[in-house]
Amino acid sequence: MKMDRNSKDRRLKCMICSLCVILIIFSCADKKNRYGINFNNQRSIIKLPLLDSSWKYSPSYTSEGGTWVNPQKKDGVPCYFQKRNLIKNNRLIWESDIYLGGKTYMTIDGSIRESLTVTYYFEKKKWEYVYHTAKRNYNSSNCPSQIKKIYNSIDVVISKSEADSILFSWGL
Repeated sequence: MKMDRNSKDRRLKCMICSLCVILIIFSCADKKNRYGINFNNQRSIIKLPLLDSSWKYSPSYTSEGGTWVNPQKKDGVPCYFQKRNLIKNNRLIWESDIYLGGKTYMTIDGSIRESLTVTYYFEKKKWEYVYHTAKRNYNSSNCPSQIKKIYNSIDVVISKSEADSILFSWGL
């Protein structure tokens, strides 16, 4: 049975597309496996929190790397919520651990929950601690009551001891 040229071209294109999809899936799985639970020995040496096997993984769509989310997060209850990382050229650049506090603030854009992000930069061997919170928009007694309830989100770079104190106050 003879195949015409167009049929061969379509078949070849289909095979190439299938191969590309398979390669993309395996490249995501490789990073998930390499920097997921299998990386916990390295995390232990660096003193990073270990990744729990029950956490759900999702790859990043904007960069190499991914996010693991604690499935047991509850509204209003402080918790260790998320682990994120950035990978470039198969090298781990940074890893962040995100903790949620108990307070939620209403902003113009919606509600935000106080949180603490602890990031370790692998190449620089450097830590960074950022407290995400909010402060009141207006303090004037002349503003409408709706505006008095609105907050601005703020990010504050803090020290390790301040971060430890926040985590302790949250019971984490």
